[in-house]
Amino acid sequence: MKTIQTMLAAGAVAAGLAACAAPQRDMPAQQASAMSPQSVTDSQLQRFANAARKVNAISPDTGAAAATPAGEPTNATFNEANGRKAQAIWSEGLTVREFNAINAAVQQDPALMQRYGALMQGGGTMMR
Repeated sequence: MKTIQTMLAAGAVAAGLAACAAPQRDMPAQQASAMSPQSVTDSQLQRFANAARKVNAISPDTGAAAATPAGEPTNATFNEANGRKAQAIWSEGLTVREFNAINAAVQQDPALMQRYGALMQGGGTMMR
């Protein structure tokens, strides 16, 4: 279960960073905050899991040439990674706010977290 929580935390952080660096193509804030664990559909959860996999695979220094003399990524590198994270979320048909709202719903509901965990571990679609 710790692995699932780690993936959720990484996804939430990455999405939050992506929201800062990317253009706002999101739904109104009241819609995102209104997402309850019961309102997350199987389709949304599947897209969230797919996006989380993509977001978690993007690191700030992946494919970036810009680095400090100490080899640390620069702000430009982080901005580039954040843009790629937002694109990964959008490629699954979600906005960054929807992604974050689903992440919050998963963290609130143990049953939803189990469904999400099954998707992340199995890598496939849910059987219901």
